[in-house]
Amino acid sequence: MKINPELVLHIGKLAHLDLSESEQELFARQLQNIIQYIEKLNEVKQPTDPFSFGDFLQPMVHPDVTVPSLPVEDALKNAPERVRNFFKVPRIIP
Repeated sequence: MKINPELVLHIGKLAHLDLSESEQELFARQLQNIIQYIEKLNEVKQPTDPFSFGDFLQPMVHPDVTVPSLPVEDALKNAPERVRNFFKVPRIIP
Protein backbone atom coordinates (compact mmCIF):
# COMPACT_ATOMS: atom_id res chain seq x y z
CA MET A 1 0.00 0.00 0.00
CA LYS A 2 1.36 3.39 -0.98
CA ILE A 3 0.76 6.31 1.36
CA ASN A 4 0.90 9.70 -0.31
CA PRO A 5 0.16 13.25 0.88
CA GLU A 6 -3.26 13.20 -0.82
CA LEU A 7 -4.30 10.16 1.22
CA VAL A 8 -3.03 11.86 4.38
CA LEU A 9 -5.04 14.97 3.45
CA HIS A 10 -8.15 12.82 2.97
CA ILE A 11 -7.62 11.12 6.34
CA GLY A 12 -7.00 14.52 7.91
CA LYS A 13 -10.31 15.82 6.53
CA LEU A 14 -12.14 12.77 7.91
CA ALA A 15 -10.57 13.50 11.31
CA HIS A 16 -11.35 17.23 10.99
CA LEU A 17 -7.66 18.13 10.98
CA ASP A 18 -6.27 21.07 9.04
CA LEU A 19 -2.88 19.81 7.88
CA SER A 20 -0.28 21.95 6.17
CA GLU A 21 1.60 20.63 3.14
CA SER A 22 4.71 19.96 5.22
CA GLU A 23 2.64 18.01 7.76
CA GLN A 24 1.01 16.00 4.96
CA GLU A 25 4.40 15.02 3.58
CA LEU A 26 5.80 14.25 7.03
CA PHE A 27 2.82 12.09 8.01
CA ALA A 28 2.87 10.35 4.62
CA ARG A 29 6.53 9.36 5.16
CA GLN A 30 5.87 8.24 8.73
CA LEU A 31 2.80 6.21 7.79
CA GLN A 32 4.65 4.65 4.85
CA ASN A 33 7.43 3.57 7.24
CA ILE A 34 4.85 2.03 9.55
CA ILE A 35 3.20 0.15 6.66
CA GLN A 36 6.58 -1.16 5.48
CA TYR A 37 7.39 -2.37 8.98
CA ILE A 38 4.04 -4.14 9.25
CA GLU A 39 4.64 -5.81 5.87
CA LYS A 40 8.03 -6.98 7.11
CA LEU A 41 6.40 -8.41 10.26
CA ASN A 42 3.88 -10.26 8.10
CA GLU A 43 6.78 -12.06 6.41
CA VAL A 44 7.82 -13.68 9.69
CA LYS A 45 6.92 -17.35 9.80
CA GLN A 46 4.28 -17.92 12.44
CA PRO A 47 4.36 -21.09 14.56
CA THR A 48 1.61 -23.48 13.49
CA ASP A 49 0.52 -24.17 17.05
CA PRO A 50 -0.37 -21.03 19.01
CA PHE A 51 0.27 -22.94 22.24
CA SER A 52 3.68 -24.25 21.22
CA PHE A 53 5.28 -22.05 23.86
CA GLY A 54 2.94 -23.22 26.61
CA ASP A 55 5.71 -23.74 29.16
CA PHE A 56 6.44 -20.02 29.13
CA LEU A 57 2.79 -19.09 29.61
CA GLN A 58 2.38 -20.81 32.97
CA PRO A 59 1.70 -18.35 35.77
CA MET A 60 4.41 -17.88 38.33
CA VAL A 61 2.92 -19.06 41.60
CA HIS A 62 4.72 -18.26 44.81
CA PRO A 63 3.67 -19.76 48.12
CA ASP A 64 2.02 -17.48 50.63
CA VAL A 65 4.45 -17.00 53.47
CA THR A 66 3.71 -15.09 56.63
CA VAL A 67 6.44 -12.64 57.54
CA PRO A 68 6.61 -10.17 60.38
CA SER A 69 5.37 -6.71 59.49
CA LEU A 70 7.27 -3.46 59.92
CA PRO A 71 7.29 -2.25 63.54
CA VAL A 72 4.88 0.66 64.17
CA GLU A 73 7.68 2.99 65.27
CA ASP A 74 9.65 2.35 62.08
CA ALA A 75 6.55 2.83 59.91
CA LEU A 76 5.64 6.13 61.56
CA LYS A 77 9.09 7.60 62.16
CA ASN A 78 8.91 9.90 59.08
CA ALA A 79 5.23 10.78 59.40
CA PRO A 80 4.69 14.54 59.63
CA GLU A 81 1.83 14.00 62.08
CA ARG A 82 0.51 11.00 63.96
CA VAL A 83 -2.14 10.12 66.49
CA ARG A 84 -1.10 7.22 68.71
CA ASN A 85 -0.16 4.44 66.28
CA PHE A 86 -1.79 5.98 63.17
CA PHE A 87 -0.94 8.51 60.46
CA LYS A 88 -2.83 11.77 60.85
CA VAL A 89 -4.18 13.05 57.54
CA PRO A 90 -6.33 16.05 56.64
CA ARG A 91 -10.06 15.51 56.62
CA ILE A 92 -11.37 15.48 53.05
CA ILE A 93 -15.06 14.80 53.63
CA PRO A 94 -16.99 17.77 55.08
